[in-house]
Amino acid sequence: MRTLSILILTLALTAPALAGDPVSKDELKDHLTEYPDPAAFAATLDGTLATRPFSRSGTRVKGGLAVGVVDAPLERVLKVVRDYEEYKSLMKFFTKSLVLGEGGNRTRVHLTISIARGTIKLWANVSFVESSEDTVSVVAAEMEEGNMKRLDARWELFPLDDTHTLVMMRLLVDPDLQVASDAKATELNQVNARRAIRSVRKRVKNY
Repeated sequence: MRTLSILILTLALTAPALAGDPVSKDELKDHLTEYPDPAAFAATLDGTLATRPFSRSGTRVKGGLAVGVVDAPLERVLKVVRDYEEYKSLMKFFTKSLVLGEGGNRTRVHLTISIARGTIKLWANVSFVESSEDTVSVVAAEMEEGNMKRLDARWELFPLDDTHTLVMMRLLVDPDLQVASDAKATELNQVNARRAIRSVRKRVKNY
Protein backbone atom coordinates (compact mmCIF):
# COMPACT_ATOMS: atom_id res chain seq x y z
CA MET A 1 0.00 0.00 0.00
CA ARG A 2 2.90 2.35 0.73
CA THR A 3 4.09 1.88 -2.88
CA LEU A 4 0.65 2.80 -4.20
CA SER A 5 0.48 5.88 -2.01
CA ILE A 6 3.87 7.08 -3.29
CA LEU A 7 2.86 6.41 -6.89
CA ILE A 8 -0.36 8.40 -6.64
CA LEU A 9 1.44 11.28 -4.95
CA THR A 10 4.06 11.25 -7.71
CA LEU A 11 1.40 11.31 -10.43
CA ALA A 12 -0.29 14.27 -8.80
CA LEU A 13 2.94 16.21 -8.37
CA THR A 14 4.11 15.60 -11.94
CA ALA A 15 0.74 16.19 -13.64
CA PRO A 16 0.58 19.16 -16.05
CA ALA A 17 -0.45 22.39 -14.38
CA LEU A 18 -4.04 23.49 -14.83
CA ALA A 19 -3.27 27.18 -14.45
CA GLY A 20 -3.43 29.60 -17.33
CA ASP A 21 -6.79 28.56 -18.75
CA PRO A 22 -8.01 31.03 -21.40
CA VAL A 23 -11.43 31.48 -19.76
CA SER A 24 -12.55 31.48 -16.15
CA LYS A 25 -14.08 28.35 -14.66
CA ASP A 26 -17.35 30.24 -14.21
CA GLU A 27 -17.60 30.61 -17.99
CA LEU A 28 -17.44 26.86 -18.57
CA LYS A 29 -20.92 25.37 -18.93
CA ASP A 30 -21.85 21.79 -18.09
CA HIS A 31 -22.84 21.05 -21.71
CA LEU A 32 -22.11 22.52 -25.15
CA THR A 33 -25.86 22.98 -25.73
CA GLU A 34 -25.85 25.61 -22.97
CA TYR A 35 -23.76 28.04 -25.05
CA PRO A 36 -25.95 30.45 -27.04
CA ASP A 37 -23.16 30.67 -29.64
CA PRO A 38 -20.67 27.76 -29.39
CA ALA A 39 -18.57 29.25 -32.20
CA ALA A 40 -18.12 32.51 -30.29
CA PHE A 41 -17.13 30.58 -27.17
CA ALA A 42 -14.66 28.50 -29.21
CA ALA A 43 -13.02 31.71 -30.42
CA THR A 44 -12.31 32.74 -26.81
CA LEU A 45 -10.29 29.55 -26.32
CA ASP A 46 -7.78 30.74 -28.93
CA GLY A 47 -6.57 27.20 -29.62
CA THR A 48 -5.97 26.30 -25.97
CA LEU A 49 -7.86 24.09 -23.51
CA ALA A 50 -10.04 25.17 -20.59
CA THR A 51 -10.70 22.98 -17.56
CA ARG A 52 -12.68 22.87 -14.34
CA PRO A 53 -13.89 20.28 -11.82
CA PHE A 54 -17.52 19.20 -11.51
CA SER A 55 -19.44 17.40 -8.78
CA ARG A 56 -21.73 14.37 -8.86
CA SER A 57 -23.85 12.85 -6.12
CA GLY A 58 -22.62 9.66 -4.50
CA THR A 59 -18.92 10.49 -4.53
CA ARG A 60 -16.65 13.05 -2.90
CA VAL A 61 -14.24 12.84 -5.84
CA LYS A 62 -14.90 15.51 -8.46
CA GLY A 63 -14.74 14.88 -12.16
CA GLY A 64 -12.74 16.82 -14.72
CA LEU A 65 -14.33 18.83 -17.54
CA ALA A 66 -12.13 19.97 -20.43
CA VAL A 67 -13.04 21.74 -23.65
CA GLY A 68 -11.07 22.68 -26.75
CA VAL A 69 -11.12 22.86 -30.54
CA VAL A 70 -9.88 19.98 -32.69
CA ASP A 71 -8.68 20.86 -36.19
CA ALA A 72 -10.73 18.22 -38.00
CA PRO A 73 -14.32 17.78 -39.21
CA LEU A 74 -16.91 16.22 -36.92
CA GLU A 75 -16.99 12.91 -38.80
CA ARG A 76 -13.27 12.28 -38.28
CA VAL A 77 -13.36 13.26 -34.62
CA LEU A 78 -16.28 10.88 -34.09
CA LYS A 79 -14.24 8.06 -35.64
CA VAL A 80 -11.56 8.57 -33.00
CA VAL A 81 -14.06 8.75 -30.14
CA ARG A 82 -15.90 5.63 -31.38
CA ASP A 83 -12.72 3.57 -31.75
CA TYR A 84 -13.18 1.89 -28.37
CA GLU A 85 -10.62 -0.84 -29.01
CA GLU A 86 -7.98 1.90 -29.15
CA TYR A 87 -8.91 3.62 -25.89
CA LYS A 88 -5.79 2.09 -24.34
CA SER A 89 -3.87 4.34 -26.75
CA LEU A 90 -6.25 7.29 -26.74
CA MET A 91 -6.38 7.58 -22.94
CA LYS A 92 -3.06 6.36 -21.62
CA PHE A 93 -4.25 5.48 -18.10
CA PHE A 94 -6.17 2.56 -19.65
CA THR A 95 -3.98 -0.52 -20.14
CA LYS A 96 -6.65 -2.60 -21.84
CA SER A 97 -9.73 -1.80 -23.91
CA LEU A 98 -11.80 -4.61 -25.38
CA VAL A 99 -15.20 -4.41 -27.07
CA LEU A 100 -17.54 -6.97 -25.49
CA GLY A 101 -20.51 -6.43 -27.77
CA GLU A 102 -22.52 -3.85 -29.64
CA GLY A 103 -26.01 -3.25 -30.87
CA GLY A 104 -27.92 -0.19 -32.01
CA ASN A 105 -26.37 2.89 -30.47
CA ARG A 106 -24.79 1.00 -27.54
CA THR A 107 -21.32 -0.59 -27.26
CA ARG A 108 -20.12 -2.51 -24.19
CA VAL A 109 -16.40 -2.19 -23.47
CA HIS A 110 -14.06 -3.74 -20.89
CA LEU A 111 -11.48 -1.25 -19.58
CA THR A 112 -8.51 -1.92 -17.30
CA ILE A 113 -6.27 0.46 -15.35
CA SER A 114 -2.97 -0.91 -14.04
CA ILE A 115 -1.24 0.96 -11.20
CA ALA A 116 1.50 0.40 -8.63
CA ARG A 117 3.76 -1.19 -11.25
CA GLY A 118 1.08 -3.67 -12.21
CA THR A 119 0.43 -4.92 -8.68
CA ILE A 120 -3.07 -3.42 -8.60
CA LYS A 121 -5.52 -3.63 -11.48
CA LEU A 122 -8.74 -1.66 -11.64
CA TRP A 123 -11.33 -2.75 -14.17
CA ALA A 124 -14.78 -1.80 -15.36
CA ASN A 125 -17.28 -2.91 -17.96
CA VAL A 126 -18.93 0.20 -19.35
CA SER A 127 -21.63 0.98 -21.86
CA PHE A 128 -20.92 3.68 -24.44
CA VAL A 129 -24.17 5.16 -25.75
CA GLU A 130 -24.30 7.46 -28.77
CA SER A 131 -26.95 10.15 -29.13
CA SER A 132 -27.47 13.70 -30.34
CA GLU A 133 -28.79 16.78 -28.61
CA ASP A 134 -29.73 19.49 -31.08
CA THR A 135 -26.53 19.95 -33.12
CA VAL A 136 -24.28 18.30 -30.53
CA SER A 137 -23.12 14.69 -30.94
CA VAL A 138 -22.79 12.82 -27.64
CA VAL A 139 -20.92 9.65 -26.68
CA ALA A 140 -21.48 8.84 -23.00
CA ALA A 141 -20.13 5.94 -20.94
CA GLU A 142 -21.37 4.59 -17.63
CA MET A 143 -19.94 1.75 -15.58
CA GLU A 144 -22.05 -1.40 -15.36
CA GLU A 145 -19.71 -3.35 -13.07
CA GLY A 146 -16.13 -3.25 -11.85
CA ASN A 147 -13.84 -3.05 -8.84
CA MET A 148 -13.76 0.73 -8.61
CA LYS A 149 -16.45 2.97 -7.17
CA ARG A 150 -17.23 4.91 -10.32
CA LEU A 151 -16.16 5.50 -13.91
CA ASP A 152 -18.13 7.95 -16.06
CA ALA A 153 -17.07 9.60 -19.30
CA ARG A 154 -18.90 11.83 -21.73
CA TRP A 155 -17.82 13.32 -25.07
CA GLU A 156 -19.74 16.23 -26.62
CA LEU A 157 -18.87 17.41 -30.12
CA PHE A 158 -20.11 20.46 -32.01
CA PRO A 159 -19.15 21.11 -35.67
CA LEU A 160 -17.81 24.65 -35.94
CA ASP A 161 -17.24 24.38 -39.70
CA ASP A 162 -16.02 21.84 -42.25
CA THR A 163 -12.56 21.59 -40.65
CA HIS A 164 -13.01 22.35 -36.93
CA THR A 165 -14.91 20.67 -34.09
CA LEU A 166 -15.52 21.94 -30.56
CA VAL A 167 -14.96 19.04 -28.14
CA MET A 168 -15.94 18.74 -24.49
CA MET A 169 -14.70 15.82 -22.40
CA ARG A 170 -16.09 14.99 -18.96
CA LEU A 171 -14.35 12.31 -16.90
CA LEU A 172 -15.01 11.00 -13.40
CA VAL A 173 -12.95 8.11 -12.06
CA ASP A 174 -13.30 7.26 -8.36
CA PRO A 175 -10.90 4.37 -7.60
CA ASP A 176 -12.23 4.06 -4.03
CA LEU A 177 -8.72 3.50 -2.63
CA GLN A 178 -8.07 4.65 0.92
CA VAL A 179 -4.52 5.75 0.07
CA ALA A 180 -5.73 8.07 -2.67
CA SER A 181 -7.10 11.34 -1.35
CA ASP A 182 -10.19 12.83 -2.96
CA ALA A 183 -8.20 15.94 -3.88
CA LYS A 184 -5.55 13.93 -5.75
CA ALA A 185 -8.18 11.88 -7.60
CA THR A 186 -10.01 15.09 -8.52
CA GLU A 187 -6.85 16.66 -9.92
CA LEU A 188 -6.06 13.57 -11.97
CA ASN A 189 -9.57 13.58 -13.46
CA GLN A 190 -8.99 17.12 -14.73
CA VAL A 191 -5.52 16.27 -16.03
CA ASN A 192 -6.76 13.15 -17.84
CA ALA A 193 -9.72 14.99 -19.39
CA ARG A 194 -7.27 17.48 -20.89
CA ARG A 195 -4.96 14.71 -22.03
CA ALA A 196 -7.87 12.98 -23.77
CA ILE A 197 -8.59 16.01 -25.94
CA ARG A 198 -4.88 16.49 -26.70
CA SER A 199 -4.75 12.83 -27.72
CA VAL A 200 -7.72 13.27 -30.05
CA ARG A 201 -5.91 16.20 -31.68
CA LYS A 202 -2.94 13.98 -32.40
CA ARG A 203 -4.73 10.80 -33.40
CA VAL A 204 -7.35 12.38 -35.65
CA LYS A 205 -4.69 12.91 -38.31
CA ASN A 206 -4.63 9.13 -38.87
CA TYR A 207 -8.40 8.72 -39.31
